[in-house]
Order: sequence, then C-alpha cells, then structure tokens
Amino acid sequence: MYSVESCPHRSSPRLRPAISNSIATAKKKRIEGQRRLERRVETAVEVGCQAICFTVDTQYGSLRERLTHDRHLTAAAAAQQTSRTRRQRRRRSELPNPYRLRFSDAQLDWKFVDELRSWTDLPILIKGLLTVEDAERAINQGADGIVVSNHGARYLEYAPATIEVLPEISNAVAGRIPVFIDGGFRRGSDILKALALGATAVLVGRPPLWGLGAFGDVGTQRVLEILQTELALAMAHTGCARISDADASVVVTDFP
Repeated sequence: MYSVESCPHRSSPRLRPAISNSIATAKKKRIEGQRRLERRVETAVEVGCQAICFTVDTQYGSLRERLTHDRHLTAAAAAQQTSRTRRQRRRRSELPNPYRLRFSDAQLDWKFVDELRSWTDLPILIKGLLTVEDAERAINQGADGIVVSNHGARYLEYAPATIEVLPEISNAVAGRIPVFIDGGFRRGSDILKALALGATAVLVGRPPLWGLGAFGDVGTQRVLEILQTELALAMAHTGCARISDADASVVVTDFP
C-alpha cells in the first residue's frame, strides 16, 4: 500500500532495544578490542619481536564463496547452521550483520597509529598499502616502514597486483623508510624482481609455514635456503654481484 499522507513513525518494540544494544555492544567491543591489542603488543615485546606490523586493509570481511560452500556441503548442515545462528542472534538481541562488518575494527583510523606508538618503542610497519597517497600518509603518521600488500587479493576483487604498484610507491618513498612487499612470492627470481623494482625486502609468507608443517624448523630452514639459492642464481644470470646492483633494468615492465 502506498500513500502520500504523512503518518506517525512507529518503530518495532523489538527493534529499539536491538539498535541500542548493538551500539552499546559495538562500543564495548571496541574498548575490549583495544585492550586485547595492547596485551598482544606487550606479549610481542616480551617474546622478543623486533617490530609491530599493523594491517590496515582487513577492517571488513570479504565474501569468500569457497569457504561458505565448504561450511555448507549439505542442506542439513546449512539448515542447522542457519537455525543456530538465528537462535544466537535472538539471544544477543543484535541486528543481522550480513556484510560481516566488525564495528570495532571499522572505527579504526590513522590516529590509531599514535595510540599504537604509545604502547611500544618497537618499529611500526603499516601493511596493506597500494597507493602513493597512502604511503605518504603512513610516512607523515610516523610509520617506520610500509608493506605493499593486497592481502592475497582476497578482499577486493580486481585489486592491482603488488608488483605492479611497487615501482611508483618505492620511487615516491625515495628511501625515507623501508618498503616491504608480499603477494605470492614463491621463487628467488620473483624476489629479485621485487628488489630490482625498489623493495627493501620481500615477505614470502606461506612457504616457510609449509616447510614448518612438513618437517618442523628444519623444513622452514630448508625453504629459506632454496629461496636464497634461487635468488643467488638469478642474480648471477642477470649480472648482479650484490643486491644493490639489482635495478629496474633487469626487469621488463613495458610490454608492447
């Protein structure tokens, strides 16, 4: 039914407490989340970590259809999960959250770097940057280094590959702070490409974990030895006697 007449607004009695509870819950979760983060930083210092890496590109979840499919392989499992979720939501009196927004994380901004700085004297790396503008902002905010990363390209479809945006970012930073990069580096030759395009170092991510899972710390060491050997061979084949010899001339980036 449609009407052009104004009518008094009547909200559902079940909706009002849900909204107020959600706001209160979000504030409470933010405070609790910051306390947890501070404890994590303290733990990192206690165990001897040399830096804090603050990831800034995962404040919101992503729709990973494969994971959703794996969780609901059967109609019965899907129905059970759905009914369980609904019961939990009713008990919590929270609004539905179909987009998986984490309110405590969504409220973080660049000022949080200052708060993080107040918790520790360790260097702070900001991870998840893909633009020159964000790199400059990170420097102005006092970051000790940045990590060019798209978080495995699993959060925003069609995001650029990290190796594509690395040259302009490294040129803009111009050595003021270290520029690290990740994004599917699996060979020493790939590492050489990143170093040649301006990266200070490359984060290899999963391969050392695969080695750890297969053979423990010996497996991790072996993975790193393989990458180091491949890097040395790639340097030799491109005429680079040392890392500093690697520059953009050893990488073809302009294709016809």
